[in-house]
Amino acid sequence: MLTRAAVLVSIVLACARGATAEPTCRSEAKANAAQDSATKANEARFAKALAVRKLKPIALQRLMLGSYDIEPPATFKPDQVTTTKSAGATVHAITLLEGSCGGPGPEFAQQGKKVFRIERRPTAGKATTIIVCGCPSPRFACGGARVTVAPVGYVLPAGTSFGGVLTIAFAADSVAIEPDHPCPLVAPPP
Repeated sequence: MLTRAAVLVSIVLACARGATAEPTCRSEAKANAAQDSATKANEARFAKALAVRKLKPIALQRLMLGSYDIEPPATFKPDQVTTTKSAGATVHAITLLEGSCGGPGPEFAQQGKKVFRIERRPTAGKATTIIVCGCPSPRFACGGARVTVAPVGYVLPAGTSFGGVLTIAFAADSVAIEPDHPCPLVAPPP
């Protein structure tokens, strides 16, 4: 029969075998680095998915077709081709609505003489959750400001036509950052 002291020693030894020297939470900088690494890997997978379909990313000139201050007309249709003027020349442009908050713009790719607007469709890759020490810094995309939209156009290169919207699926890893304790809610800046 084991003595009480022997039982305590065996419990302490069992706990020590499973213990590591690392803390159970990470710094916010390390968590952000893990997110950046996942984003880089996702971008590489997306580029490969485009290449498999023989699509070459292309940057198109952006034209404002309206204003953020005026509601676009009900007749405005995105993903259509319109004829407009740019620097005195008549051009054909793909129509879209864009928000005033910024962020990544639309993506286009070319295959032969066709230009496509690309929609990303990330599929579930590896999901990781990282616990950070303390409360992570909030990230607000638009600083709390009201988002408005404006009609824009993207000029098609001469000799090309709009092929429509293509959806590109690719595996995307995700890294969620969570605090090691409850954090107060932070309101977005005005």
